[in-house]
Amino acid sequence: MSKEPAWKTQVSVNSFLAQGIDIPPTLYNDGAVMACATGFEPVAGSGLSRPGLLMLDVLTGKVRWKWDDYMYDRESLFLTGRYTFNDRMVFHNGPRTYCINLSTGKTEWKKWKADSVNTLNPGLISGIGHRYFFSAIAIKSGDEDYPLNKLYEGNILNAVGEVEVVNPQLPKEYFGVTPIPAGATFFCPTVLDGDTVIAVAYQVPAADAQYNVIKSAFGLYNLNKKEWIYKDRMLLEAQRGGVVDWCPVIYGEKIYWNANRDIVCNDLRTGREIWRKAFRQDFLFTPLIIAENKVIANNEDTWLYALDINTGAELWKTPSAGTSSHLVYLDGYVYYIGGGDGFLHAVDISNGKTVWRLRSPDLKADSRAHFSGGISGVPAKNGKKGRILAGTGRHVYGYEAIR
Repeated sequence: MSKEPAWKTQVSVNSFLAQGIDIPPTLYNDGAVMACATGFEPVAGSGLSRPGLLMLDVLTGKVRWKWDDYMYDRESLFLTGRYTFNDRMVFHNGPRTYCINLSTGKTEWKKWKADSVNTLNPGLISGIGHRYFFSAIAIKSGDEDYPLNKLYEGNILNAVGEVEVVNPQLPKEYFGVTPIPAGATFFCPTVLDGDTVIAVAYQVPAADAQYNVIKSAFGLYNLNKKEWIYKDRMLLEAQRGGVVDWCPVIYGEKIYWNANRDIVCNDLRTGREIWRKAFRQDFLFTPLIIAENKVIANNEDTWLYALDINTGAELWKTPSAGTSSHLVYLDGYVYYIGGGDGFLHAVDISNGKTVWRLRSPDLKADSRAHFSGGISGVPAKNGKKGRILAGTGRHVYGYEAIR
């Protein structure tokens, strides 16, 4: 299937393709943050360019700004998460944190994290207002305890040091036996009864930890009162690789989790499990989304699913590409880039029918340049259809959306 794009913008430099970014859509004033190549090799002779970021006008493809203001020459980037507030975007890159002004592309601030804090995963960031949160391990000289993932808080408005928010108290008899991290992993803040609260998942090594047997639970922590509302609500009983894969989605007064091979829905106020749906494979590369009162999730079993938001009942499933980019909902359709096939997909959310399966226009010139990495989109407005942006490494293409 082919479709003429509304525009295309080159993001490669010589033979270097743009790469290193797969974040949820990051939009500001009809501009979208995407990846570009810089032409600089962090590792000489690797053939890989250090990624940069740019903002494209979604209607015209015009470049508004570019960013590659790294803290040292050989630094690279693989960006899977960010948090935005007003005109600022903050993200982690290993032990470093950057904050970019989305209006200008200038660095507002950048810093090394305090107390040798290293983020477990660059995708582990969420926030509310000017406060952003992340999970990390603080390794200090002389520490006698096994290093745990703890939950930290930062301020997007300035480069003040992060502060520890909560450190789940876990039994330690199996620590250090498994390479799977223990402690706080995934989280999502919200407001409940006027207080800011945060749902926190944490992993606990279990017996047979040497075989990577671990269990996952979660709790709800009141940030105003600095106390747990509840904790130890089980997401996954002890099992090999029993881990949560992504930050949850809070919708109304329910929490939705990608928990290994399950999708789990819990009551926000009590932590009570409402429903659970098991699948053949996990959701390691693609977090679920919620749209039109449906849970939409792409499983590694190569199927895209729609579940009833209240019961977990399967509404439809349709063949997908297994591994994929983030899912983007736009005006009745779900868009994504298939990691297994390199196509740009569009699926009707009402019935699961695949409407687009677009091949990269750049494959004729470069066999590496399939659709990959970031995808973004803006909804229809003022009587004009929305736009879907998808990159190939050589170009970012802007397509008129289905609606």
